[in-house]
Order: sequence, then C-alpha cells, then structure tokens
Amino acid sequence: AGGGGGGGGSPTSEQICQMKMDQFIADGHATSNLISEETVYEDAGGMNVVYNWGIFNAFTWGLISYEDATITKIPVIHGGYIREYSSFTHRTIAAIGVSIGGTRTFQDLGATINKTQTRAQVRIDYSVTSSVADGCILPPLTNLYNANREFRIINEVSGF
Repeated sequence: AGGGGGGGGSPTSEQICQMKMDQFIADGHATSNLISEETVYEDAGGMNVVYNWGIFNAFTWGLISYEDATITKIPVIHGGYIREYSSFTHRTIAAIGVSIGGTRTFQDLGATINKTQTRAQVRIDYSVTSSVADGCILPPLTNLYNANREFRIINEVSGF
C-alpha cells in the first residue's frame, strides 16, 4: 500500500506573521462619519463652527479630522440674513482609542478644500503605518488613504 502524498504542511512563522499583518491592515478602512458640528462663537456678523468627523476606523482605533469654518451672515432685504462660508480650514487629525493586535501610527498629508458660498468639499489625505505584535518581526507597512465629505450650510430665509 502506497503512502499518501505530502500535505501542504504547516505555515512557517514568517507566513503566519504575514497573514497577521495582512489581516491587521485589512481591518482598517477610510470612513466619512460626521461626529459633531459645534458653533464655538456667534455674533451679528457671523459665526465660527468646528466640524469633527471620523476618517479612519480599525475596530477600537480610529482617526478624527477637525475642520474650522468661518460663516458670514449677510443681511437680506426683508430682514434676517443668509449664511455663507467665508473660510474653511483643515486644522488637524487626531488618533482615538487603542490599537489591538499591533500598532498604528498616522501622518496628516494635507487637505484639499473646494469651497463655495454654502458648500465645502473636503478631501483629507493621510497615511497609516501598521506593525503587528505577537513576536512578529516584520517591517512596518504604510498605506495611503483619503476621506471625503461635503459640508453644507442650510439657509432658511424667512420674513417674506
């Protein structure tokens, strides 16, 4: 009776580490989730608004981008005013939470903002560098991401 052919064998520790790294990276993805919109200052001439939005999620770890907007109030003929963006600025990115299974670091690669009177199209470019734990000695791997969101001013003109 002949013996069976050799099986695939067990993966090497290097292969196991590579699978862990691949899964760790696959667990993270770009997002675009508005967390908060807060008016931090307002007077008769305008207001300052801070937007916080999630741009990356990896289970228990993520990135939040912070944007600042200056909104001007423009009086209208029949009383009241309409609001429009006079500036829209990317402030910073911050990491939140704890990374499980390895470490993640990030770099803010800047923002592209296309602003009109009542809309701001925002694209945040960033990189995330991942390293797995569990005794794996693999070089860190950096991936590039971007998050996109449109912010809007909703004007309710009344007094007609």
